[in-house]
Amino acid sequence: MRVKPAGRTGGGIPSGEERNERSGTDRLMEEVVEAANLKAALKRVRQNKGGPGIDGMTVGELPEHLKREWIRIREELLGGSTSRGR
Repeated sequence: MRVKPAGRTGGGIPSGEERNERSGTDRLMEEVVEAANLKAALKRVRQNKGGPGIDGMTVGELPEHLKREWIRIREELLGGSTSRGR
């Protein structure tokens, strides 16, 4: 006998509870990628004298990178996908 995962309806259609959870996640990600939050995070990294990330990018390189790539990065984050590298 197969047991359906909790909260799932037949046919792979998300239940109302799952849709609400997903939309809550979407709203949270929209807040995360707001310009004010991005600026605050960058300010904290600078204050903490943060070291290079796993990609080797320094704090000094980050602002220019974000200016160039922010639209793509934001879309990837909101779409649920990310890619590593520059």
